[in-house]
Amino acid sequence: MEEGSKQVSHHHHRPSWRDSARWIAPNDAEPSSAQNSADPWARLPFFDSLRPADRRALGACGALRSYPAGAMLVEEGQRSDVGLFIVMRGSVRITQRSASDGVRPLALLGPGEMFGEMALMDDEPRSATATAITPTLAFVTPIFDLLAMLRRNPEVAIALLAQMSQRIRAAEAWQSD
Repeated sequence: MEEGSKQVSHHHHRPSWRDSARWIAPNDAEPSSAQNSADPWARLPFFDSLRPADRRALGACGALRSYPAGAMLVEEGQRSDVGLFIVMRGSVRITQRSASDGVRPLALLGPGEMFGEMALMDDEPRSATATAITPTLAFVTPIFDLLAMLRRNPEVAIALLAQMSQRIRAAEAWQSD
């Protein structure tokens, strides 16, 4: 190698959120049963709408992470390389800052419910804060890995769009009350 030349590394560093997280293997997420050991995702509301091959594709692009009660999963106004969060166990409160009344509660999510899907559609900072209310296990996906998987698995993209549509309808109904 010539003096002064730099060697280019093609090794991709994993995002820092993977480095510091407490990750759990999917089969350790729930007590094992015949159904769970074959497909631990099948019994959750969002996953049960997907074909087994699509569940496996989605499961392969993310990982499980545990959060203690009180932990902030995402903070309003911040950017993150994590896109989608699906609550597997526990509960997460979604809140938003409001000039008129401080912090406004938006939702309380439980197993099978998700948040963060807006991060897939735009490159904007988080629109809300998500905090674990109880010890929580969440399936988390890096934005770029999830987008690549959605391009290869359009049925998962359609299911996510349906989920987003339901959330928009619920928000509209809440605002009209």
